[in-house]
Amino acid sequence: MSRYMWINLLAVSVPLIFSFVRPFRFIHCIPRVLAAFFTVGSVYIIWDAIATRSGAWGFTPGYISPIHLFGLPVEEILFFLLIPYSCLFLYEQMTRFLPDRRFRFPTGLNIALAFVCLTVAGVFFSQTYTRTVFIYCALFFLITIRFDHAMLESTRFWGYIAFTYLPFFVVNYFLTQPPVVWYNPDAIWGIRVTTIPLEDFFYSFSMLGFFTLIYRVVGKPH
Repeated sequence: MSRYMWINLLAVSVPLIFSFVRPFRFIHCIPRVLAAFFTVGSVYIIWDAIATRSGAWGFTPGYISPIHLFGLPVEEILFFLLIPYSCLFLYEQMTRFLPDRRFRFPTGLNIALAFVCLTVAGVFFSQTYTRTVFIYCALFFLITIRFDHAMLESTRFWGYIAFTYLPFFVVNYFLTQPPVVWYNPDAIWGIRVTTIPLEDFFYSFSMLGFFTLIYRVVGKPH
């Protein structure tokens, strides 16, 4: 089994086991996870395939399997299902067991943050990873205005995002060292936290933000 596959399986192992255990049962939420995967995951997989083909990043052959889909190693496709599954499991547990405090997050702040992100994307337009990840962050802030602005007014949501950076750091460290995933220096700032490109922190925010948004929207009573 490849190193990348081991990373995926270890990351999902504990959430998957506890998905069958009361009071943490998460199995009934799988349709919502799949809805997020087929919408958000598809968009990120398309971006991933384009970026890989253009050479913005790539994968070290010795750490992946020879099976590829859409020009990506199968482990990379599974990444967009297994990692969000683990994180949404965490989000669901937080909604069950942790109190939530509401605060005001004006739509003007969404627009301002989107403007800042688009400005950064414009300034670093030639760096394809930097540019794209900040466009995605801008879209997240704009789309939440229409579909679920209340999510941004929840301390539970922001606490969840902050907490996910702990497993994010571990998983990304093992993906970027030695590396399993490499980055073209021309596509990024070049600023790294240990071995992790700084852009990856914004990538994680936008991806999990969108996954959580769809997970919540699908789960709302109609």
